[in-house]
Amino acid sequence: MPLPLLCFPYLVLKNILLQMSPHDMVALSFCSKKASGYVKSAIRRQYSLSIEFDSDNEFDITIYRNACPENSLCRWSNNVLFDGFEIANQLMDLCSIQSIGRLSLNLEKQEEVEYVTKWLSNIFVEKCSISLKNPVKSFSVTRFLVSVQVSKALSVDLDTLDELVYERVFDLDEIIIPGTLRNLLDMNCANIHLYGVISNEDMNQFLRRWYDGCFDKLRRIEFYVSLRWQKLLAGMSVYEDCECKIPIKPLYRMKTIYIENRNGVKASIERIKQVEDMYMCMTIR
Repeated sequence: MPLPLLCFPYLVLKNILLQMSPHDMVALSFCSKKASGYVKSAIRRQYSLSIEFDSDNEFDITIYRNACPENSLCRWSNNVLFDGFEIANQLMDLCSIQSIGRLSLNLEKQEEVEYVTKWLSNIFVEKCSISLKNPVKSFSVTRFLVSVQVSKALSVDLDTLDELVYERVFDLDEIIIPGTLRNLLDMNCANIHLYGVISNEDMNQFLRRWYDGCFDKLRRIEFYVSLRWQKLLAGMSVYEDCECKIPIKPLYRMKTIYIENRNGVKASIERIKQVEDMYMCMTIR
């Protein structure tokens, strides 16, 4: 049976302080809308764990690495992150909660990714984001993508030492992830932000499938890749009264944009519903 939220901050603080040693400190902030006040205690310094309750007795967890001054003489223990997850486990046990509203992870090493993957194997998350400071081997990221149980949004910001390959169908409101055409075809998401290497042929195939009515849930896609728009748009209608609409005036400026952004073009594509027609709008900027 969940504990009353009114008394939760004091129990949590007492429990955490009993677990921590005075020489190894992490910042913990806790806020409950139903609690009488705001409890904030500086317990550790390398990682911060932020927890927020809402009216539905759910909470958000954020674990991130604090910036350390360059001239600092301190050396930080690697197990601090793991202690942060132990704290999160205790909080979830105290409230009899098996799901997390928002989980944001800022990690450094491959060992941390593997630990996070194991920790998340039995936990449901609505919105999850993970970023890595250093490149890691792709297999650890693949395991994370396969294991994470996310229901609404997923953001993956990282670099791998080798090619990242994953096979999973994502059905989400929003996803930000590196990927290929195969990954795109397996995604049933409303908003997609894709980064990585995609060829003209692959992107053309995806756009034409979208134009033909595939990916009904998809409303917006952003990608940052180097594309030759003249080839990509060959054979597609680009006039104002056609379904595929390119809102660039004058149209010849597309060539100028491509030349000025030789290393990559940022594009945003939206499917917009009007009175009777469904048309695709591509904005290049």
